[in-house]
Amino acid sequence: MARFALVTGGSSGIGEQYLRQLAAEGRNVVVVSNRDDENRRVAASVRAEFGVEAEPLCVDLTEPTAAEQIFEFCEQHAIEVNILINNAGLQHVSLIEDFPIEKFEQMLQIMLTGPFMLTREVIPIFKKQQSGRIINMASINGLIGFAGKSAYNSAKHGLIGLTKVTALECATDSVTVNAICPGYVDT
Repeated sequence: MARFALVTGGSSGIGEQYLRQLAAEGRNVVVVSNRDDENRRVAASVRAEFGVEAEPLCVDLTEPTAAEQIFEFCEQHAIEVNILINNAGLQHVSLIEDFPIEKFEQMLQIMLTGPFMLTREVIPIFKKQQSGRIINMASINGLIGFAGKSAYNSAKHGLIGLTKVTALECATDSVTVNAICPGYVDT
């Protein structure tokens, strides 16, 4: 089995930049998002530019079986995940009293429940390998509050908490778990 880095939200923005950096370092990648055409475009571009394996995978992280679908795909394609980057996200800004509950739930599903489910699936793999890396894309929004961002702040605060717990639970198994908080500068 070939080793791969799996990046959710990998078809654009920060996720695509992480994919390209990993590929530039010679790592194979799985491009995961809910945009099939963009996944295929990025995978083809990465293969051509860096000469690594790049697999596109269209999955909607709001689906309860998304994590299972992702790891079934990996098994079917002889992909051994050794890096998981939970990056998928979206934004909606509205005051709490006007915030649509459906949008709130969607954002939590993509940015907190999705990473939990993927982490839950990958931990046994990493423990068996006695190695693995989980990187959760948090945000300064996970450290402080911003008006109009109740769902985003809630998801990112939760993701930082999930990162801390996962790191503690995996500490003796050579699995590292970190959260990256863009916008945060420790002075």
